[in-house]
Amino acid sequence: MRLLINIPALALLAATMSSCGIFGDMDSTDFATAMDLNRHDISLMVGDTFQLEVTYAPETAKAPDTYWEVMQGMTITSVDPQGVVTATQVGESLIRARATANSLTDTCHVSTFARWEWADIPNNEYDMVVYADVQAHGLSNNGIQVAAFINNQLRGLGEVSTSQDRTYTRIRVWHSYPQGGTVTFRYYIPAQARAGLLDYSTTFSGETQGSLSNLIPMQPQ
Repeated sequence: MRLLINIPALALLAATMSSCGIFGDMDSTDFATAMDLNRHDISLMVGDTFQLEVTYAPETAKAPDTYWEVMQGMTITSVDPQGVVTATQVGESLIRARATANSLTDTCHVSTFARWEWADIPNNEYDMVVYADVQAHGLSNNGIQVAAFINNQLRGLGEVSTSQDRTYTRIRVWHSYPQGGTVTFRYYIPAQARAGLLDYSTTFSGETQGSLSNLIPMQPQ
């Protein structure tokens, strides 16, 4: 008995099966081999949000779906299916991005802190004003929130102003005593989810420090 083979039909069937992935011999560049978040450590004021983004490598790879989850601190932050992180309470949390293919993962640590509000600053009898030029992460005064603390208690907030074609930050600090107590300054950039200590501190004196013509330089430690 002779077996008749239709060569053109067989070739067509093989091509169809290959294109459908039935043979499983796909180019390795079709699969992402690595993933990387745009940030691995962020700081957020309670109530604020930040967009995390994933980059897959190599560039020619097909990006798989990404699953977002809070690994630690579920009461501290939340994350939506698009990777938007929201700070809900003060504390620390860990966000994980997981690819639906190849078991790829990456994480971002989140530090959250209480909002800086004028209502939380005691209106004490004594105050002083600091005129500063605040530079941080590519920004100059605008976009940078500044707060003053004495003994880790919020004692003042900065306001950005412009005068004589010069932009500066004016920080009014309140204290319950006419003199004494170390004043430290912290910054927060909501758009970048960055926060920390500034490199300037002073002793509360009740006297104005700096001036429009002699601004005190401040930058992250």
